[in-house]
Amino acid sequence: MAENPEEVWFYSQAGQQHGPVPFSELQARVNELHPVNDMVWKEGMANWMPVGQMRDIFTPNSKLEAVPSPHSHPTPLAPSEAVATPAANAQPSPQAVAVPTPTAATTAVPQTSPADDPKGVQAPRADDPKGVQAHNPKPKPKQAIDEPAIKKDARKKIPEAELEGANRLHYFLGVILFPFVLMTILIVAAPFLGKSIASMTALLGTLLIFIVSITVTLKRFSNLAMTRWWFLGLLIPIVNLWLCYRLFACPGGYAAGRKMDGRGILLALLYWLSLIGLVAFLVFATLNAFTMMAEDPQMREDINRMLIQLRNYLESH
Repeated sequence: MAENPEEVWFYSQAGQQHGPVPFSELQARVNELHPVNDMVWKEGMANWMPVGQMRDIFTPNSKLEAVPSPHSHPTPLAPSEAVATPAANAQPSPQAVAVPTPTAATTAVPQTSPADDPKGVQAPRADDPKGVQAHNPKPKPKQAIDEPAIKKDARKKIPEAELEGANRLHYFLGVILFPFVLMTILIVAAPFLGKSIASMTALLGTLLIFIVSITVTLKRFSNLAMTRWWFLGLLIPIVNLWLCYRLFACPGGYAAGRKMDGRGILLALLYWLSLIGLVAFLVFATLNAFTMMAEDPQMREDINRMLIQLRNYLESH
């Protein structure tokens, strides 16, 4: 069967792929190709074939027909992939010219660009003629997992009651309500316990309040997604006011990006208004005490006497 002049062919020469080209152009250049290392292919062929096994197809009245391709759309070529040399045991066709034993040399075949392939015919990969790699692509490399980001996103979705550490309710019960109730009980029971027992129970109660408050506060920092080293910040003026605000009002996971909820907004207002009220009360009480001192002569004399005694004590020592 004579070749159709309209068919396009691909061929490799000296490590470079060429095509698509008309049959007549390939027929004119076939004698320039290496019979083993250079290969040819056209749509409908199952594999790339060495030129030495296909040479008589470019002569008139050839009876060699192309083998139908199992893939209607062969896989495009990768830019830097090599063309595999045909196997040593490959059997040439009856009309093919005998060729020498294939060598181990390989030729690189680049990818065919769409501009060079106006009819949309693309040659299959010479090192994968059956499309195995096309149907079984290499797995993509795993992306690095950002564990802190996952934990941060998870904290936004987990309810506050299920987060680790102590939530706002636990903090209120352990740091505010428990000390108040325990001290109230100790004060009420002191007259009935005797002086020595009352002193001992007061000491044990204070120690218990101290331990519970520290434990709950540390767990509360964990619940807020803050390091427990922030506990030392409670010893720093001004900073401790901000930390107490977070401990008292903010929801669990707040430091990891969790937004303030409605309950937190109400608690924040309560906290800051209470703090402002306390500061205003202390300022008012101080000013009132100085006013009373200025208006009461007896109080002025008592204060002057105390200052004189303090000066004498310092001078004598």
